[in-house]
Order: sequence, then structure tokens, then C-alpha cells
Amino acid sequence: IITGGFNSTGGGGIHNMGTLTMSTGQINSNKSSNQGGGVYNTGSMTLSGGTISNNVANNTNGGGIYNSGTLTISGGEIKNNSATETSRNGGGIYNAGTLSISGGEIKSNTATGLGAGIYHDGATFSLQGALDISGNASKNVYLTAAHPTITINGDLGNSTAIGITMETLGVFTSGLSTHGSIDKFSSEAGTSVALVANN
Repeated sequence: IITGGFNSTGGGGIHNMGTLTMSTGQINSNKSSNQGGGVYNTGSMTLSGGTISNNVANNTNGGGIYNSGTLTISGGEIKNNSATETSRNGGGIYNAGTLSISGGEIKSNTATGLGAGIYHDGATFSLQGALDISGNASKNVYLTAAHPTITINGDLGNSTAIGITMETLGVFTSGLSTHGSIDKFSSEAGTSVALVANN
């Protein structure tokens, strides 16, 4: 268990610049005033199990994880994390790098700004497998105008419908017609699903 940590330079629990693998355990109740309440990742992080919960990015972004490196998630839970103070984004994950998700849960995170589950403003964001990204407030997944695309790399299986908000309306998926259908996603405020085409 990594708990009770504080870091003013990023990553209240862990500041990773190398290779980090998490398959069990907890990163719980940590705080940062400079990105990443639980984890600040500029290296390579793999999450296959365990729980990242109740971490706080205080007046900054990425309550659970702030990623500007490579983040691969195949399991585990990211829940009850928060990005607090004025208009802060990414309660569960703030992605400014490469993010790939094929399993796990991202639930019940909060942000005072956008993307309480995931705020995506990075190089790539890909999904496949059975996922649960739900119950995050405000907005489950937020896609910025500069990075508006989610790449669907495989069948989304029994995934809970993922709420999407886009800064600019348009085609938000690549590969969805091969691996699934639009019913795997739902419209949140600011997005019209009718304008979102499968490709």
C-alpha cells in the first residue's frame, strides 16, 4: 500500500520516470499540487490489477494518474479520485501521452472541470475488451479539439456504454465499424451522437 503521500512536483504516491508495473496492491489517499494525485507517469506504466483510489490532484489535473508517457491498462480499478479547485480536469486519468485500455474499471471519479473519468489531450487513446468507464462526474470521457479520436483496436465485448463529450463535434472513432457499434458509446452534454460517424 502506498498511502498518505504528498508531492509538489507531481505524483503524490509515485512519480515514475522509468518502468512501473502494478498488478496488485493499492495507491490510496495521496495528494499532489502539481499533476497526478496518485501517479505522475512520464515513463512506461502498466496496470493489470490493484486499486488506485481516493487520490487528489489539488488545484491541478489528474487525480488518479497524470500520464505524459505510455500508460497501458488491462485490469484493476481507478476510482474515487478527484481533480479539485477551479476547472481542473481528469479526475481518474489525465492523458497527455499514449493511453491504451483493454480492461478494468474507471468509476466514480470527479473533476471540477472536464473528463472526470478520462481527459484526453495526448498522442493516442485506444480501447478494446470489456471496460467499465462510468459514474464519473463531470463527464466520463472528454476529447479535446486537438486530439478528438479514440482508436478501437478490438471487440468491446460487454463494455458498459461509455459517455463521450467532444470539444469539437465530428468523427470520434477509428476502427469502430470493424470491432463494434455506436451503442457502445453514449452522448453526454455538448455531443450529438447523430453527428458521430463510425469509420
